[in-house]
Amino acid sequence: MALDKNQIAKRIAQEVKDGYYVNLGIGIPTLVANFVREDISVEFQSENGVLGMGPFPFEGEEDADIINAGKQTITTLPGASFFDSAFSFGMIRAQKVDLTILGAMEVSENGDIANWKIPGSNIVTGKRHGRRNGFSRFSRKYYRSHDARK
Repeated sequence: MALDKNQIAKRIAQEVKDGYYVNLGIGIPTLVANFVREDISVEFQSENGVLGMGPFPFEGEEDADIINAGKQTITTLPGASFFDSAFSFGMIRAQKVDLTILGAMEVSENGDIANWKIPGSNIVTGKRHGRRNGFSRFSRKYYRSHDARK
């Protein structure tokens, strides 16, 4: 049986180590913070330009101006900083974060992902293998304009 998105996020969370700076992309990556061990210290960064993301807010305490890359409302921790997305991606490409967790829009049957390649970076991709209708999310080839080979 296929893993659901929370099970995938829980597995990815096992890759997060104490003291890491971790970029969380859109989709399943936004769930990873929910499953990181409580006995370690981790700084979360969002691709839209925030370092020091806290947990999701409680209902009624949301601030629509504080969102992650997936446009979900978030909280920030003391000392959090905000910057533009170009700076955020520059941090990732310059390997200033220890782990980048991406969602994949499309994956070929060979494991090629439709995303940017970041040489030397520690990258994990979270993707469900099946669609809600039961068909595979993998394709013989992919059609996105920007891609990286395995």
